[in-house]
Amino acid sequence: MNKGPDSLVPSVYLKTGDETPWPRDKSFFYLLTGSGMFICRNNRFFHSCVPTTEWPSELAGQKPFCIVAYPKLAQRTFETVVGFFDEVARVFSSEAAVLICWNDRSGEIELVVPEQVGIVSASAAGYVSALEVEYEIPVLPAHMRLIGDIHSHVDAPAFASSTDITDEFYRPGVHLVVGRLSNEPPEFHCSVVVDGVRFKADVSIIASGYERRRPEDVPAEWFRRITTRVGNSAQSKYDKLRPDSADCSGDNQDLIAADVDDMNAAVDSSVPECLRRTTTSQDI
Repeated sequence: MNKGPDSLVPSVYLKTGDETPWPRDKSFFYLLTGSGMFICRNNRFFHSCVPTTEWPSELAGQKPFCIVAYPKLAQRTFETVVGFFDEVARVFSSEAAVLICWNDRSGEIELVVPEQVGIVSASAAGYVSALEVEYEIPVLPAHMRLIGDIHSHVDAPAFASSTDITDEFYRPGVHLVVGRLSNEPPEFHCSVVVDGVRFKADVSIIASGYERRRPEDVPAEWFRRITTRVGNSAQSKYDKLRPDSADCSGDNQDLIAADVDDMNAAVDSSVPECLRRTTTSQDI
């Protein structure tokens, strides 16, 4: 990047290789490299290049943002997922997970229930409680892409636990947690993760609505993907990040992932003008 002739902003050059030329005609400039930012000078008595942790003060600030345009699960489909979680909790006292995928061929959302193991704890008195759910993302066909996931916390609060945050760090997309299954409606917590950064979001960015769970609609095949085992850890993942802690959600960005139907309400000057337009999501 180079400054205009009348600009007060210093030049910033990108070092893209060892052959990148040194701008000898610039008395002062910044060099952005794979090793960081450097302040560079050409003086009558020396030429220098020294590292700096400060960016040019003339540059405008920028806030993180994420504007989403995900297709939405139909309300009945979402209610079926909650019904699945409710039945798994009732029968196995376990968490469960469902993957949200996009089919490029059909232009539709598809739900994938992976093979999964619900880890539970069992007391001497026979009381069973959920700890976590383990699964591997299956190899998907080339026309299928993973865009998010939903998992349950059984009767614990819906929030991003430390385990969830770690698991989702390198998994961009929508991450929805369903908790307090003994209540109707249950509790929902939704996040969007992009490049390791978590954004707060409302469940409405991925689900069209919710009225009641529908266990009667759950395909029998989904239940065949569930097995459980008793864990040997005495500590639940819920103990690692309690909902009354300073950041119970696990989401560290105040700038919400804007609802696609009300995009302008959540954005500011940090969002390029070309992105400030209202879009709509279809129900799949």
